[in-house]
Amino acid sequence: GYGTHVVLEIAPAEYLFVGGLWWPSLEVREGDVVERGAPLGKLSEHTPSPFTQGAHLVLFLQDTPTPLWGQ
Repeated sequence: GYGTHVVLEIAPAEYLFVGGLWWPSLEVREGDVVERGAPLGKLSEHTPSPFTQGAHLVLFLQDTPTPLWGQ
């Protein structure tokens, strides 16, 4: 639903999901420490959405790194 995505632990039990990314452009891998301002990747032009056309960024916060299981 949010295409290629990266999950960042931004505080204890707080996870930021960044979706809609283009797979070949990802600049981070599982376990990397990501510094503020570091690039994650480029937006995909092909992430489907019923709400927008073209590239769009998906952001949400939750209390677990597992998609769709947190609050």
